[in-house]
Amino acid sequence: MKLQVEGKLKQKLQAKAGTSKKTGKTWESQTCLIETDDEFNPIIAVDAFGQEKVKQMNKLNVGDIVSISCNIYSDEWNGKYFNKIQGWWFTNQTNNTEFANEVENEIKGRKEMDMQDSFVTTDDDDMPF
Repeated sequence: MKLQVEGKLKQKLQAKAGTSKKTGKTWESQTCLIETDDEFNPIIAVDAFGQEKVKQMNKLNVGDIVSISCNIYSDEWNGKYFNKIQGWWFTNQTNNTEFANEVENEIKGRKEMDMQDSFVTTDDDDMPF
C-alpha cells in the first residue's frame, strides 16, 4: 500500500546498523517522527531503511515541512502482526511556501482545537447522558 505522509519533522531517532544473519550483508535504518494535522494520532513514525534512504532522510532538518512517500508493511512474529511504515522518498517542502503554510496552519489549528473544551454543556441540555 502506498502512502504520502506530510507534516513537520519533529524528531530524528538514533540510527541503527547491523549485519543480516541470512545474507551477511550490512544494513542501516533510522526512524523519524512527523507531526501531521490529523486529529487523532498526529505523530507518525516513518522508517528509512538502507544507506541511500537514511542519507536522503538526513538531508532534512528538525522543523522542516516534509513530504514522504511510504509503503506500509505487516510483519508476523509469534502469531502477532505488526505494521511498519517505510519511507522511500523524502522531500523537503519548507521552501514550497504555499505547501508549508498550509501544513503549518493545519497543525496550528489542530493544536488550538485540542486546547479547547470540545464538550460544552449547558443547563438546558436535554440529552440523557
